[in-house]
Amino acid sequence: MPLQFQRIDYPDVDPPEWNKFLTIKLENDKVKIGELPPEFWGDMKQQYDAHNKDYEGVYRGK
Repeated sequence: MPLQFQRIDYPDVDPPEWNKFLTIKLENDKVKIGELPPEFWGDMKQQYDAHNKDYEGVYRGK
């Protein structure tokens, strides 16, 4: 057991719907809250090339 840490609710696990990223941003002086799935980035090569036109073709990931 790493660092002798054990949750008091062990062996229960968090509900699957909790597995997400919460996003918070300020837009027009108002706070906007959203959610993203754990793998929200999609195809890394396609996204990199789409948002970095000056460096297209540089990303050599999987």
